[in-house]
Amino acid sequence: MRILRSSGIVAFVIVAAVLATSCNPDHPPAAVAPCNVAIVGDSLIVGIEQGNRAVNQFAARGCGVSYIDARVGRPTSEGVSVIQTKAAWGQLPDILVVGLGTNDSANGAAFSQKIDQVMAAAGGRPVVWINVDRAATEAVLNATLQEAQLRYTNLWVLDWNTFADLNPHVRARDGIHLNSAGYDTRAAQLAQLVSGR
Repeated sequence: MRILRSSGIVAFVIVAAVLATSCNPDHPPAAVAPCNVAIVGDSLIVGIEQGNRAVNQFAARGCGVSYIDARVGRPTSEGVSVIQTKAAWGQLPDILVVGLGTNDSANGAAFSQKIDQVMAAAGGRPVVWINVDRAATEAVLNATLQEAQLRYTNLWVLDWNTFADLNPHVRARDGIHLNSAGYDTRAAQLAQLVSGR
């Protein structure tokens, strides 16, 4: 497991320990592309969109956010369609951030296919995918994301699940969504991983 540290907050990039060499470089995505970001996701992305949390965190690190497209209750299949449409219209910027999977079932094969569709639409751009923090499905879906890193050198995974397990005070009462401080932290971690600062 590769660990990126920035300003005292730990962001994890998951890489299979059995590999002698990493599928993902140690440097953050912004080190290999301009820092201009699009974010597509579900209610957990809605949370970091509110109050301009994500925009402000990225701006503080010299990164622009082209757009945030998020909806409460969004399944990954819908998010894939959004990404594919944006790609077809030439509206994907330099880096794609994905926050999808929370509203999916624990079907690894189906989730793997959706990851492949996102990566195809990304067209070689760096993709940062925030993993799933939902007890009923996280083991299967996060293992599927980890396996996807064996196929894609341009895929980074922000291990929010481990961070939230170690810091449960960031969660709201339902154990999935976050409180205000939690969304602040999630936005900061994401901006730090993408920008490397």
